[in-house]
Amino acid sequence: MTKKHYKAIAQVIKDNSVQVVDETTQDGDTIEYINKDSFINDLTMYFNSDNNRFSWEKFVNACD
Repeated sequence: MTKKHYKAIAQVIKDNSVQVVDETTQDGDTIEYINKDSFINDLTMYFNSDNNRFSWEKFVNACD
């Protein structure tokens, strides 16, 4: 993998991160979550654009 790949994957993580306030703590700490379905979808789109032989179906099945 190259620097280009690492940057693209970092962007996908950033784009799929959701911040929520944890109301169970006194300080109302912020917790970040990643929407799994959206994250997998965005990764498959990137991987497919980088490699036309990429099998999104195999990748999605491997993520379950």
